[in-house]
Amino acid sequence: ENALETLPAGVFDDLQSPFSIVLDHNRLTELPPDLFNKLGSLLLLSLDYNRLTEVPPGLFDNLGSLLALFLNHNNITVLTPGLFDDLQSIFTLPLNNNNITNLSPGLFDELGGSLQFLFLGHNNVAELPAGVFDRLKHLEGLALNDNQIDTLPPEIFRGLKRAVAIDVSSNNISRIDAGTFAVRTNPNLAYVSLAHNAIRSAELEGSFSNALEHLWLTGSNLTCAELAGAEGVLPRGADCT
Repeated sequence: ENALETLPAGVFDDLQSPFSIVLDHNRLTELPPDLFNKLGSLLLLSLDYNRLTEVPPGLFDNLGSLLALFLNHNNITVLTPGLFDDLQSIFTLPLNNNNITNLSPGLFDELGGSLQFLFLGHNNVAELPAGVFDRLKHLEGLALNDNQIDTLPPEIFRGLKRAVAIDVSSNNISRIDAGTFAVRTNPNLAYVSLAHNAIRSAELEGSFSNALEHLWLTGSNLTCAELAGAEGVLPRGADCT
């Protein structure tokens, strides 16, 4: 926390194999596109609580060892295609509390071999392109809460075979279609939050696997009582609030 507003190009070039760089709680509004490109051994990079409005293409190039990238609490509006492509080892990617409005197709495709946690809560995402999560075969947790999403495309989560938790609470979702949380594609899904949406109809029969432990519907037009009385929706032992 140094009130930094800028960082000159090359400022990190002479660092000898750093494992982490933490630049939280500064006033950074932009960064040179090759700022971190010579830090191939870097494991953790944190840029939380700054004033970044964009992330320049190439900023994360050559960071093939990076395990964690934190970009929470900035003013980022756009994530350019290819931005994360070099992050072949990334484990967690928190992007909460920005102004991200859309997710380009293929944005996360190159992260499928390692990414386990993706956080996109408290943004302004209104639409999820079909297939945007398809390659994330190791993802365990996905947070899309507090956005402007009004539709979940059928089978939008079909690639998340290891997903344990999905949070789409506090959006504008009005309908859940059959196959959204399909048994065949999300066999390990234990926690789902649909709370604080405007859900008026849902085709949920057979949608949840026997792994489901808790479903949140608080503040939604769809009630736990309705689901409890429906055949083949909630597996035995699953809680609903």
